[in-house]
Amino acid sequence: MEVKTGDPELGKTRATGAAMRRRYRIPAALWSNYILLPSHQLANWEAVPNDVDGKPETCAVTWDQVAVGIRRGLVSDESRLWKAFGFALVAAVEQLLVGFPGDRIDKRPIDGASATISIAVNWYEADGDYPFYALSIEPVATYSDAMQSFAWSERVAPSPDGIRYEPNPDVLDLEEGFRLLLNEVVRFLDRHDENR
Repeated sequence: MEVKTGDPELGKTRATGAAMRRRYRIPAALWSNYILLPSHQLANWEAVPNDVDGKPETCAVTWDQVAVGIRRGLVSDESRLWKAFGFALVAAVEQLLVGFPGDRIDKRPIDGASATISIAVNWYEADGDYPFYALSIEPVATYSDAMQSFAWSERVAPSPDGIRYEPNPDVLDLEEGFRLLLNEVVRFLDRHDENR
């Protein structure tokens, strides 16, 4: 598999796959070639002439398809550890490669949005060996005073850019933690809008 994150050089992929198969002396029936690339490059890939004789053909897979596959795994009975890594990977893929407007929301705003919400597992700033779940709200200045006085659920507290949830370190349940955070912010925004 050749992995692309925007490199326009697609012409060498088929020849490289054929050379690798020959080098390791693998019969064509037991060998598969893939190219993983952003969906905006799919048309360019399909326009590349197949100058390599023989099989197998190189199958294209897009980062969009990878994100969908990971998201399907997140709602399956995969292990909690797999799901923890899956959440982190799908967030990176969607924000950096697929173009979902997470970390680039300032460059691609959602029309009519009064608040933008981002949710993440934060290992880097955690006080111990276990992460906290963070939900940031933009623009936070609009909500910061009200967030300080709001009656949050247990283990939820305001943070400089939104709210954070300190999960039970004995139970890694990302789905439940994210659900709780989203319910809390919806409850907060409903109350905030009522009081305006």
